[in-house]
Amino acid sequence: MKEAFLSYHHEDKVLARSVKDELERMGFAGFLAHEDIEVSAEWRTEIRKHLDSCSGLIAIVTNSFGKSPWTNQEVGIVIGKGKPVIPLIFGPSSLLPGLLEAIQGIPSPESDLASAVSEAVRVITDKGRPLEKTKVYDEVVPILTEFVNRWESYLRLPENERWISSAYGGAHDAMQVAAHRIANKLIAVYSANSDLIDPGILNQLKVISDQMEAFSRSRILSVGSGDYEEMERKGKTAYGTAVALLAYLKQTLEQ
Repeated sequence: MKEAFLSYHHEDKVLARSVKDELERMGFAGFLAHEDIEVSAEWRTEIRKHLDSCSGLIAIVTNSFGKSPWTNQEVGIVIGKGKPVIPLIFGPSSLLPGLLEAIQGIPSPESDLASAVSEAVRVITDKGRPLEKTKVYDEVVPILTEFVNRWESYLRLPENERWISSAYGGAHDAMQVAAHRIANKLIAVYSANSDLIDPGILNQLKVISDQMEAFSRSRILSVGSGDYEEMERKGKTAYGTAVALLAYLKQTLEQ
């Protein structure tokens, strides 16, 4: 579950609790230091842990917010980590102190708290996606690279070594087993993260996994070279698609 770190002055803990309740109704967790840190826990360590793990920070901005020696530090830490910071402003916008002055806040009348929190959740979700998307692509790249490297190593072998079963020192069936295993790894990643992957890339990942599986299912039925050549044509198709997508993903990750 995604978590929003709630930054607030202790005088506003009742209001902060109301924000947390709204977050939970929307499927978000809200971290409240005064409620969520165990009495025996070292509170600074716990706060830093949640600043590290949260998806974003929601500042409960009232006349009291700037009085806290910690709130601006919490805001600065989350900004430094590249995570979204959303001020919920309970009062005039001139209340925004310190680092929050440069951030667009959300006017938050207590009478319509649900709308304000819903907008904060939308911002955190939308701004958090690029980082999550990058992590998914970082998972996909080594899987595709594994297939590309295995295929290139396979093709460097002479035909008389490729076209013999691994039981007799050959390589074709071992390459097919590897393709099936790699396809399953790829399917597991994109199936679990389909909402984070650009539609065009998701389609290409599905195409590549299908091509790998088609290669892995090829069967050698005759003694002649025809079946081996057809099997390898399927493998080369998967290889070409993987190389093209790898180049695109690497370019995307470097931007």
